[in-house]
This record gives sequence, C-alpha cells and structure tokens, in this order.
Amino acid sequence: MRPPRVALSLILSLLGCASGLLAQLPEDAAEKRLAQQRQCRAWLRSALDFRQQGKPADALLVLDSVLLCDAKNPDAYYLRSRLLIENGDTTGAITALRLGAAEAPLSTRLKLFLARLLIARSDFSEAASLVDAVLRIKPHEGEALYLRGVLDLKSGNEAAALDHLELALKYGLESHAR
Repeated sequence: MRPPRVALSLILSLLGCASGLLAQLPEDAAEKRLAQQRQCRAWLRSALDFRQQGKPADALLVLDSVLLCDAKNPDAYYLRSRLLIENGDTTGAITALRLGAAEAPLSTRLKLFLARLLIARSDFSEAASLVDAVLRIKPHEGEALYLRGVLDLKSGNEAAALDHLELALKYGLESHAR
C-alpha cells in the first residue's frame, strides 16, 4: 500500500512545483514586457537625441527598432512623420501617420497631425473623417474643433464653421484661431 501513497505524494509535490512555475509565468512575462517597454523608451530618447544632433537618418533607423519592439507606439509614428517632413518627404509622413493612426486608434495627436497635412494637400474628405473621429473621442478638443471649422469653411458651411471656431476658442485654441 505504501507505493501508491509515495506516488501520490510525489505527484502532488510535482504539481505544487508546476503550479509554482505556472504562477511565475505571468510575472516573468510581465517583467519581460516591462523590460521591453524600457528598451523602447530608451530607443525613442536616442531617436530624439539623433534628431537634435541633426542626424535624421540615424533617428529614423532607431525609430524602426522602436516600431519593431512596439508597433502601436504613437510617439514613434509622430516623431517619424516629423522627421520625414523635415526632410521633405510629406508623402512618407502621411503614410507613417496613416499606419500609426491604424495601429494606435485612440491617438488623437496622430489623427490631428495627419488631418493638418491632408488639409494642406486639399484632401478634405479624409481630413474630415479624422477630425470627426477625434471629436468622438474628445468632444472638447480645441484643435479638432478648429480644424472642423476650417473644413466647414472649405465646404461652404459658414454657419457650422463659425460655431466650431467659437467652440475652439472656448476650449482653448486661441493661438490657432489667430
């Protein structure tokens, strides 16, 4: 009769060890993810440093690493698009912002920056969709209200434009309204 108890005891102890290992897995995964996020932040800081040093090609290479590490990083897409614009590649910037807006759908900053570029290129319908998406997320976003007013003016809707521009002023967008 002893062998079954020993076997049961051994199985229970193995299960205890296994459950201990299983309990550590999420913690290890969380630690790994945290380390990965730290690395991404360090690369993003390096990209900013390269930009300040006048090395946009190096900054873009580092941003590629950030986006490989975290494909949903809105800061990396934003900085990438700024660098591309600074180097005369507005089309590349628009592509990067579209990808970033798709990967990070709650990033209002990416959508608004993309909308500004599209308005400058007279692509009012896509810009309007982006601005409206931002206003669904943040109904009192001053810049979005301002851009909505600009788009209303472009479409000939002066009454709506005036309403949106007044709201933009109300919610703190004096600098854009001037």
